[in-house]
Amino acid sequence: MNGVPSYLRELAPAFREAQRVLKPGGHLVVLDVGAEGSYGLLYRLAGQLGSWDHPQLQGCKPEVPYPLEPAAHANWRTTPAKIEVLLQIGFGEPETFQTLTRHPAYSNQDVEEPCDGFDRGDYVAIRVEKV
Repeated sequence: MNGVPSYLRELAPAFREAQRVLKPGGHLVVLDVGAEGSYGLLYRLAGQLGSWDHPQLQGCKPEVPYPLEPAAHANWRTTPAKIEVLLQIGFGEPETFQTLTRHPAYSNQDVEEPCDGFDRGDYVAIRVEKV
């Protein structure tokens, strides 16, 4: 589910369906921008301002920003909120990986390998197993 959670009204029905169709031991991987990260905050602000060209965003937006319309209509959620729903449904303990750990204005300058966790990266993968 790459980017899917941000465009769902409710997470639980989609996560339940993924659990239903997975074989025991199968994995669900949820990749998304967390609402708590700098990208999530920036996307929400741009959506509220109605433009990437607003003076408040000069010098802090990515070189190639996410399209404004989808950003403005997304349901941005924190990574812990997504994990909570996955655990409530009955998936196993999550593994998390993160990337985009640099400031949005500079994140496209270097290749960045994912690292464990979700506390400093703006793009997070959550991997859970059907138990």
